[in-house]
Order: sequence, then C-alpha cells, then structure tokens
Amino acid sequence: MSRPLTLKLLLIGDGEVGKSSILCRYCDRKFYERLAATVGIEYKLSSTTIQGKRTKLQIWDTAGQERFRAITGNYYRNTDGVIIVFDITKDESFERLTDWVNEIKLNVPEHIPGIIVGNKLDLENERAISKTQARKLADSLDYSYIEVSALDGTNIDKAFQIIATSSFEMKTSMSQKKKTKQIVSIEEKKELEKESGGCC
Repeated sequence: MSRPLTLKLLLIGDGEVGKSSILCRYCDRKFYERLAATVGIEYKLSSTTIQGKRTKLQIWDTAGQERFRAITGNYYRNTDGVIIVFDITKDESFERLTDWVNEIKLNVPEHIPGIIVGNKLDLENERAISKTQARKLADSLDYSYIEVSALDGTNIDKAFQIIATSSFEMKTSMSQKKKTKQIVSIEEKKELEKESGGCC
C-alpha cells in the first residue's frame, strides 16, 4: 500500500475567533466551553481520503495575539494550505483579514490555496458581517469562503474538505510538474551525449 500524502494546513486569524475550537471540533469531535488561549503554536493530526488516496492532515493552530506573531512566522514554511478564521459577530476580526492575507503573501508561495472561514454561525442574531460582504472579500483574494459553527459542528467537515482537496490538487500538480521537468532534463542530457558522440 502506498504511503499517504501529508498536507500541512495552517489555521490563522485574530485571537478569540475560535481557531482552537474549530480544530478540536474537527479532530476530537468535541466542543470545549473553556479552552486556554494558544501560546505560540500547537497542532493536531487527522486523516481523510481525497480522490481515492489516503491523506494525512497536519493542522497547525497559531496564536492570534500580536506578541506571538514572531513565533508563528516560522511555521509558514512548507505549508500546503491556509485557513483564515474570523468571528462573524466581530467587525475588527473581519477587518484584520487583509493583514493576515498580507502576512501569508510574505511567507508562503503565491500558489498556496486558502479559505476564509466565518466562525460562530450559531450566533446568527449577533451577526456583524454579512455573507455577501465576506464572500466579496474572499472572491477578490481568489479564496474559498464558508461559514461554520464550532459549537454545533455546522460545516466544519466541509470547510476542511474544501481546503484539503484544494491543497491536495495543488501539491500533486506541483509534484507532477517537478517529475516531468526532471524527466525532460534527463532526456535532454542523453540527447547532448548522443550529439557529442562521447568523444573527448
């Protein structure tokens, strides 16, 4: 049996928007009323099947507080996909999405897929950001957009499936291009050797 592909996904966004709750809901199938603020960075492992291939997800949960930004910057390395979370009941967490996107651009290749996740859908009556407003921003960034509830689990699996599939397709495509380039390079080398006749 072939080894499963491993994808590194990064959860980012302001503090207290529910990143850790989203991660626990997805990996542990639980919602914890009280979660300590993430200090620096933590990660959980999960697995899924994408296009018939076993795939491991290594999901990193970053601290949103400014004083930890220097720490989390190192963890963008080798990231296959980013999940940017905001709280649909807090204007400021939405307004800061562009800051997070700019940080992504500074730390990861342009082709890395991303998804914007509006959390706390269970607090619809306290909504401060409309779906139209959020989707417009996501479209402008060429990101997917989805709203979820870590509390009741609404759309949590779907959100991770979207970003995992996009990341899987991008990583396998880049890997195939690399292999093709290597094959072409070897063939070109053989042709040059033929043309030279091996003569000194």
